[in-house]
Amino acid sequence: DASFGTVSSTGTTNASGVASATFKAAEKPGTASVSATAGTKSSSGEIVISPASTVSIEFKSAVPPVIGLKGAGQTETSVVTFLVKDANGNPVSDGVKVCFTLKGPGPGAAITPTEGSTAGFGTPTAGEVETVLQSGTVPGPARIVATVSDDGTTCPAPATSTIITESSPVSIGGGVPDLAHFSLSLDIQN
Repeated sequence: DASFGTVSSTGTTNASGVASATFKAAEKPGTASVSATAGTKSSSGEIVISPASTVSIEFKSAVPPVIGLKGAGQTETSVVTFLVKDANGNPVSDGVKVCFTLKGPGPGAAITPTEGSTAGFGTPTAGEVETVLQSGTVPGPARIVATVSDDGTTCPAPATSTIITESSPVSIGGGVPDLAHFSLSLDIQN
């Protein structure tokens, strides 16, 4: 499978009769099969390509960035997306576990799920992981903290985790005004 990398197509033998070629791995982890042929003889082998280590996580988006209070008649959820990158600055391979926690604003607000794994390697959403913020009954800014699990598989992540980021604030706004709760009064009369 050429998606794992490339091999120099020809090689020459040295004085001992050994030929060599260079395999250059692509960014895709997995197992590459390599074969060589000289005259009527052939041989093949496998090269295991390990994924690069995970080194960063960044906030990507919150859609929409403003939501309404629960029961106020406005959109009550926001999809919050993060991007996990490897040591080469590329999206990580599938299966990196990310733990989510909610900061603010008060009772009733929640996130679902509280953990997720990267998926979509080789697609436009590679390295992405998301959670959904559900508004509660208290207005104010909410932030999602995303932490890459130290062992890559367990949540909650320990307090010593070093690959961590926080989303931009998602604003949870008040309800829509209505005539039953709106009044005018005159302070100075002509």
